[in-house]
Amino acid sequence: MQKHQGWTTDAPAEIAPPERGMSAAPFAVEMDGVSFAYGGDTVVEDVTLRIERCDFAVILGPNGSGKSTLLKLALGLLKPRSGSVRLFGVDPARFKDWRRVGYVPQVANGAQAAFPATVGEIVAHGRYAGFSPLAFWRGEKGPDVDRALEAAGVSHLRGRRIGDLSAGQQQRALIARALVRSPDLLVLDEPIAGLDAHGEEQVYAVLRDMNAQGITTLMVSHDIGAVMREAKTVACVNCSLAFHGPPHDLTRAELARLYGFPVDALLHDAFHEHR
Repeated sequence: MQKHQGWTTDAPAEIAPPERGMSAAPFAVEMDGVSFAYGGDTVVEDVTLRIERCDFAVILGPNGSGKSTLLKLALGLLKPRSGSVRLFGVDPARFKDWRRVGYVPQVANGAQAAFPATVGEIVAHGRYAGFSPLAFWRGEKGPDVDRALEAAGVSHLRGRRIGDLSAGQQQRALIARALVRSPDLLVLDEPIAGLDAHGEEQVYAVLRDMNAQGITTLMVSHDIGAVMREAKTVACVNCSLAFHGPPHDLTRAELARLYGFPVDALLHDAFHEHR
């Protein structure tokens, strides 16, 4: 049985006990000397990185710096040219227990506008592994869907069509879809892209709550202010890894090297620091 504070799920019988044994691994994601190229263009070079369990880690960097590529390498969607990747201690190519991972891909603003499914149906789709045309339209009922909707704060939108919602509401519905299996690791690619300030805060409120309940959160972002405010650790990437540690240890000089120009980040927190 998996348990996060406030919600539990029974693991399906087909998941073998050895896979569940990986829960003892101290790191959710490990990379050792990882490099990757699209054709002849190297976008990730010699990255060594550890994401601890229960961390709220953000990969920060300018556009085109390899941030999203790192996420795809972590999930086995891409295979490194060199180096190794481990997901809960296992090579992603051999990883079987994908119920432990929730993935929210980057979605262009308005991409769901013409889609006829309701929020409840969208969230229920997160249950399914593999491809089944009939499964796509099966019922949305069940305690797992109820919990995911509530966790993402979209229970009241259950019967609304996804295309009728604001961008922030759509993003929270997609987070609920990723949560329906009660994952141990939640991976998000630019989840606040295109959102207004209210939508951003709604999404971050969900992520803070999920992380407080023990879900490891790994997110890509280019929003320096939000990273400094929300993250427990930050990995600064511009092809190679420039910094990895607590956001308050990230200096103005390191940010300038990362982006190629002077950067100031205002921290709104208990430290009342300005960097």
